Amino acid sequence: MQRRGRLWVSLIFFVLVVLPFALPLPPQPDKTADDLLPAGGRFIKVGGLRTVLIEVGSAGQPAVVLVHGLEGSTFSWRHTLPALQAAGYHAIAFDLKGFGLADKTLNTDYGHAAQADFVADVMTAAGIERATLVGHSLGGSVIAHFAMRHAQRVDRLVFVAGAILDRAQSPALLQRLVPLLLNLQPAQRWGQLVLRSLVTPARAAAIARSMYYNPALLTPEIEQAYLMPQTLRGWDLAQLGVLRDTMRSTLPAALQSITAPALVIWGEHDILIPLAAGEHLRKLLPGSAWAVVPAAGHLPMEEQPDAFNTILLNFLGTSPHR
Repeated sequence: MQRRGRLWVSLIFFVLVVLPFALPLPPQPDKTADDLLPAGGRFIKVGGLRTVLIEVGSAGQPAVVLVHGLEGSTFSWRHTLPALQAAGYHAIAFDLKGFGLADKTLNTDYGHAAQADFVADVMTAAGIERATLVGHSLGGSVIAHFAMRHAQRVDRLVFVAGAILDRAQSPALLQRLVPLLLNLQPAQRWGQLVLRSLVTPARAAAIARSMYYNPALLTPEIEQAYLMPQTLRGWDLAQLGVLRDTMRSTLPAALQSITAPALVIWGEHDILIPLAAGEHLRKLLPGSAWAVVPAAGHLPMEEQPDAFNTILLNFLGTSPHR
C-alpha cells in the first residue's frame, strides 16, 4: 500500500513538475513591437517599461485619457480619438502594461492598482495633470482604482462596459490560489503550453466576434489588429501575469466614495458583461449618468462610434471642469 502511494506521488510530481519542461513549447511568430507601431503612435518608457502612446490635440485643451480593456490596445479608440480632437480636446490612448505593443514580461505587477499608477505615470509623461478618464471593460476597473489612488487628478470618469470585480463576487480561495500557483515555474510553463496550444488565431477571432452584436462588422483588418499582440515575443508570459494579478484586483463597496462626476455607458446587447452589471455599477456610483448604446455589444465605441461619441461628448460638454 505504501509503495503504491509512493508511486502515485512520484507520478503526480512527474506530471506537474517534470513533464511541462520535457514538452516543447509550440512555436510562435516572435515579432517585436518596433515592427508594428501604428500610424501616429510613438514609444515612451514609463517606470522601466516601454509602451506605445497616441496623442491628439495639444496642451492647454481639456484632457481625456482613454484606457482600453482586456485584449484591447490603442486600436480600441481609433474612432474616439478623432472625435475628441475635432471637439477641441487633448486626448491620449496608450497600451496598459502587458497589452498591445507594451513590453511583455512576467516580472511586473499587472494588478489594477499598479495599472492605475501606470496610467498616472503616462499622464505625467504626456504633460497631463488632470483629465477625464474613460475606461473600457478591464479599463473600467483600472480607472476606478485610479480615482481611489489619484483622486486629485480626476475631472470625470466614464465607465464603458466596466468590468468591476466585486470582492463579494470573487471567491477568496481563487484570489489566493491562482497568484500562488502562477508564481511557481512549473505552473508558468504549463500556462505557456496551454496558451500557445489553445489560443489559436481561429479561437481568438471567435472571441472577438462574440464581443460584437453584429459580427459582420469584424472585418479581416480589425481581426488582424486584435490578433497582433499574439505575434509578439513574450505575449504568453504577459497573459499569465495578467491572470495572476487580476485575481487580487477586486474593489470594495468603498467605490461609493468616488465623488468625481461619472457616466456609465453600456452596449444594449453586451453578452460578455450584461446590462445588469452596468446597473450594479451605477448603484455603486451614486449620481452617475447612464446611457445605453443600441445595436451594440461589448465594444460600443467600435460598433456604434457615432452614437458613442455623441454620448461621450455630451457628457464632457455638460459636466463642468473642476
